[in-house]
Amino acid sequence: MSIRKALGAVKDQTSIGIAKVSAAIAPELDVAIVRATSHEDAPAEDRHVREVVTLTAHSRPYTAACAASLSRRLSRTRDYVVAAKCLALAHRLVADGDPHFRHELVRPAALRVVGHSAFVRAYALYLDHRARFLISLLPAPRTVRFADETGSPPRGSTAATVQEMDTEALLGRALQLRQLLDRVLACRPSGGARQSRVVLATLYPVVKESTQLCSDVAVVLAVLLDRFFDMDYPDCVKVFEAHVSTAKQTDDLLAFYGWCDDVRLARPADFADVKRIDDKLLETLEQFVRERGRAGHSSPPPWQQQQQQTAQSDELDMNGIKALPAPEHHAAEPSRSAPEKVAPEQMAPPPPPPQTGDLVDLREPVVEDEQENKLALALFSGTENGGWVAFPSDDAAEVTSAWQTPAAEAGKAEWELALVETASKLSRQKASMGGGLDPLLLHGMYDQGAVRQQFGPQRGRHRGARAA
Repeated sequence: MSIRKALGAVKDQTSIGIAKVSAAIAPELDVAIVRATSHEDAPAEDRHVREVVTLTAHSRPYTAACAASLSRRLSRTRDYVVAAKCLALAHRLVADGDPHFRHELVRPAALRVVGHSAFVRAYALYLDHRARFLISLLPAPRTVRFADETGSPPRGSTAATVQEMDTEALLGRALQLRQLLDRVLACRPSGGARQSRVVLATLYPVVKESTQLCSDVAVVLAVLLDRFFDMDYPDCVKVFEAHVSTAKQTDDLLAFYGWCDDVRLARPADFADVKRIDDKLLETLEQFVRERGRAGHSSPPPWQQQQQQTAQSDELDMNGIKALPAPEHHAAEPSRSAPEKVAPEQMAPPPPPPQTGDLVDLREPVVEDEQENKLALALFSGTENGGWVAFPSDDAAEVTSAWQTPAAEAGKAEWELALVETASKLSRQKASMGGGLDPLLLHGMYDQGAVRQQFGPQRGRHRGARAA
């Protein structure tokens, strides 16, 4: 045994003794952490790792105490073996431990690895990005499965949630996954770390996890490819760049997996699902992006143009609908069906009934002078052309009746003669008034009064002479 190993064993025993005495929250947890991160140049025993995971699984104070103990041990040590074991234990807790441990791990002073080898620093950066990525996932993310567990499928597959994400979210998810894969590639050891058993044992979970990350990237790119030909020009460019970046990264990962196979770190079956992106697919996407750029950056995709045309045609059809008049033969037939409800705006108001004026009705609110003027005009009814109608007698001489002008002929004062002459002229009257009123009747009523006033004294004289 070398002096270095002996000093390491003494330090471990001293740390265990101090933890049993001075630990305030969980002495058994500090002892398990010291044993899982010993100075021995060999992978940590799994029973100590499982003990730490069990103690922090359902206790928030134990989780915080575990993160503080790992951070303190990592900052005090100068041995890359202890640092690598601390990071491996932290990785196991991120994967299978309490979710609150991820929040404790992303604190600024949680993983301080200044002065250690490049592998330890790269591994610490990967764990930090991995913890932040898992925190951003909702619901709870799936975890990596290690070699000591059964080959059950990972929890929380993201295939269903990826289908519901929009283009920007998918591009952001693909970028996060590619950054994680870049951290995996940075963890490739160099120099004497390639032959270290601790480094190889620590690197194996990272390799297993990278294959699942590649599968997630493939799922995201498949969804983007389904939407590619219906996207706008800027989104098409972003998706094409994502495919190109993933193709280059896949080539680097395949080279990294080839080195893992050479050092017997992993078997080819562990990364058999990682496939390269076909060059023909990249050429097709590039040609489509160029054609879209020539056609115009602002031109919408074909499916959007079709939807806009369909919407415009629907609007024209709805605005062009008008009600047609009912046919004549249909309007004449009686309607057998139930009467339809017609809007009040469409129903035409019934025409008002014709009002017939009553000339003699004195109940109408008419001014007295206007009524007298109408009666006076009715006495002198004229023809259509406004001229007087002359009725010649048999001897071609104009005869004026005493009925018409009682003051003109005083000799013809007999009222019987006036009645005979008036009856002979009734058949030749032409003027008529509205409302069924005969103008001759009204004419005779006024002339009869005048005749009575003129022939009243003469009738008195004749009666006196007969009595004498």
